[in-house]
Amino acid sequence: MGKFILKTQIRDIFGKKNQFLRKQGLIPGIVYGRKTKPLALKIDFKKFLNIYQQAGETDLIDLIIEEGDKEQTKKVLVQAVAKDYVSSQPLHVDFYEVEMDKLVTAHIPLIFVNESPATKMGGILIKSMDEIEIEALPKDLPHSIEVDISSLNEFDKTLYVHDIKPPEGVKFLVKEIRQLSLLVLLSQKRN
Repeated sequence: MGKFILKTQIRDIFGKKNQFLRKQGLIPGIVYGRKTKPLALKIDFKKFLNIYQQAGETDLIDLIIEEGDKEQTKKVLVQAVAKDYVSSQPLHVDFYEVEMDKLVTAHIPLIFVNESPATKMGGILIKSMDEIEIEALPKDLPHSIEVDISSLNEFDKTLYVHDIKPPEGVKFLVKEIRQLSLLVLLSQKRN
């Protein structure tokens, strides 16, 4: 079993009737994959929210699906979460069952760490990316990637994607030239 475990049950309510599930503190969902027949699920809302806040869309979840007296476990990623426009509360969740020996792509958040000497001199840190698309085996997916900005010691100095060392087993997928060029830029404050 993995770090995150979420118990679910097979759902037999669909469409507008899902509102009854939500009133009971459940959220409708679905799990699918390349070799998985789609299964409609009902999930405890609070338990899902707790795991989603920690795992996001980049950490593997052991999804335990109860159907009668049978149980099956699937390794999944959160693929998509439909949210209410007003409250931003999740209304529906899609899980994708991964194959542990097949590469997957994901958008991983960038976390900027340490302090830049140029910001101490009044520079402003401008970030043109806050996440990066990567490819890796599911077991190698990082929760986030740290970018050390301590090398930005003068104004107009730039960090590029190729300046970041990817974690073991991770390949950066940069599809656009503009993403290659500018990651972090320090500009002098203007009075």
